[in-house]
Amino acid sequence: MNKTEILMLFDYSTWANRRILDAAEGLSQEQIVAPAGLNYDSLRGTLVHILGAEMVWRMRCQEGVSPSSLPGEDAFPTLAVLRERWSRIPECTGLWWRRSGSAASTNA
Repeated sequence: MNKTEILMLFDYSTWANRRILDAAEGLSQEQIVAPAGLNYDSLRGTLVHILGAEMVWRMRCQEGVSPSSLPGEDAFPTLAVLRERWSRIPECTGLWWRRSGSAASTNA
């Protein structure tokens, strides 16, 4: 993968995540936390998992560390709190990728 491809995937992920969060805005808090038969129980659980995975990849790429666990749902009691934390990922990760002299390269 080259830097252009990584940036394209990053931009797509940012776009898709914003669309999902925008769609969730139309739901009540009860609907967001209700058990939904999903892998992470509720919509909030699924969103927290996706956010946590993005946080871990950012830390691996930028800081060279890999956290031993993802954040729990309790850290994000509402969609507003989740959205606020999520809004920081494009800012810090996108800027880092765009400023880096080269991106991770793989032959895979």
